[in-house]
Amino acid sequence: MTVHSPPSDVSVPTTSVRSPFPDIPVPDVDIATFFFGHAQRIRDQRVADGQADEPPLLVDGETGEPMTFSELKRESEAIAAALAARGFSWDIDTTGNELAHVAVVYAPATIHACSVHYGTLIAGGVYTAIAPVISGPDLAQRLEDVRAAVVFVAPSLLPQLQEAIALLPAEAPAVDIILTRAGDAPYPSLGALPRVPDGEMLQKLADTRTDVAERVAVVMYTSGSTGRPKGVVYTHRNVVAMFTAVHEFGSGGWGFDPRAHLPSSSEQPRVLSMREPWHVFGYMALCCRSLVSGAMYVQLPRCPLGQYLAAIERHRINYLYGCPALLHRICVETTRIGHRLLALKADPEQTIDISTLQVILVGTTALLPQRQRQYADHLDGVLIFDGYGQTEAGMIAGSGSRVKAAPGYLVLSPNVVAKVIDADGSQADSYGELCLLSPQRLRRYADGGLPPTDSEGYLRTGDYVHLTQDGHISIKGRMQELIHTAEGIVYPVDIDNELARLPAVQDSLVVARGDACPVALVVLQPSPDAPVSLGDIEELIKQKTGAVIKCREVAEVPRVECGKVSLPALRAMVDSW
Repeated sequence: MTVHSPPSDVSVPTTSVRSPFPDIPVPDVDIATFFFGHAQRIRDQRVADGQADEPPLLVDGETGEPMTFSELKRESEAIAAALAARGFSWDIDTTGNELAHVAVVYAPATIHACSVHYGTLIAGGVYTAIAPVISGPDLAQRLEDVRAAVVFVAPSLLPQLQEAIALLPAEAPAVDIILTRAGDAPYPSLGALPRVPDGEMLQKLADTRTDVAERVAVVMYTSGSTGRPKGVVYTHRNVVAMFTAVHEFGSGGWGFDPRAHLPSSSEQPRVLSMREPWHVFGYMALCCRSLVSGAMYVQLPRCPLGQYLAAIERHRINYLYGCPALLHRICVETTRIGHRLLALKADPEQTIDISTLQVILVGTTALLPQRQRQYADHLDGVLIFDGYGQTEAGMIAGSGSRVKAAPGYLVLSPNVVAKVIDADGSQADSYGELCLLSPQRLRRYADGGLPPTDSEGYLRTGDYVHLTQDGHISIKGRMQELIHTAEGIVYPVDIDNELARLPAVQDSLVVARGDACPVALVVLQPSPDAPVSLGDIEELIKQKTGAVIKCREVAEVPRVECGKVSLPALRAMVDSW
């Protein structure tokens, strides 16, 4: 196996900052070979240790259906054979600007998305997933963007899919349909696909030689927090690099390996994820991390908070993949009635024991330091590790039990080189727009568009940060969200952090409005210990930060499902005032 060690071989200006962690070599291998190899070694070691029964690798949190690695491999090979029969092949070039042989999962979050993912890649195709909330012309546009050839659809969503297919232009590829489970419609289902001899399709993959650095493997869509979601194209190398730099390093460097927080090293960790596989964080959890950690991964579709918390107790979860919005809901909608014992405010009779929970990994967007302290207090000291990333760049920075950083700061991931630039694109000293070089950053979008880069080829993130020389960053906000005053720049995140200190403020969002006075959207809750007057809050913020703001009470802050602010919804709200 060839191994590369970027970004050491990249010419880096002396004013750029490398991650403080050493570079980690990225294997020159396709995704299926890399992750199946890890899972097979874990299984072989268990057999060598005398463990006769193969434990579940994945569990459907809603139905309780388990799937071992052997079962995942068999189903993946059956899917690969079915796709090969439909023309999927490694002989088809996917290194150019036009996508080909794309298989889509259009279903609520399901463990079978993992087998569709690997089956597609083994067959030489490209995998993507579409959220079930997308329908009509938006679904048709997504199918057209990726040139979908096969869609694995939940029977309940079949009418929506058929409607979208009818809207496709005549020149779009014909779309085959496979049901994720048996239904009344006259289409084949996953469970009915003919099985093939174990290892047959994997051997064909092993006999194939391809350029994994350029061959497209996965299309993952952005959250849409800044506008229309964009399809980010990942090569095999992008995904392997993303995992190698973060998850493989995590067990020794950051210290968020599930097994590290269990009383016995022989105990199988139990991980719960409600991050859906159509987001990069959920995709990495279900399709990548699950195969290399030795843990049992429980995947839940979107569900009420009570059902989600009940799954923590029922499956004795040790490790939780979440997002800021989920943590916020847990703290707002539950009451702590004992040590790691919660009760739903809406149904006080429903109590949840979270005593097995050890670690929560929060992704997609950075936590406010004050909120992180509040969440940890509410959950009686459960470790909360924060991660910051983008669909275009993977996980950029994080925190963990072995990482020492000041509150509000994260540490750059291995293999990441960063710098900051000013509004004119010139390299700045320590404050400015974050720009990155790393082997996991995207090359292009699904529509053929190119990512924003600076004159030296660094990916421009659009985030304004403080970057220290030792590789620590503090995210201050999006470039367009900064508040410019006569005294200098005021960072919305700093105002939000002060608002988070007030018991009367349940949630907030500070909005810059050009030369006009910034507005703080606040969700208030009754509190005898803090002022509830908007005027009092405005005066307090002026004293603490020097910023003059106007507070406006709202029922909720507009956010997309991962917790990021929905800028389109925010603009509509502001325009309506």
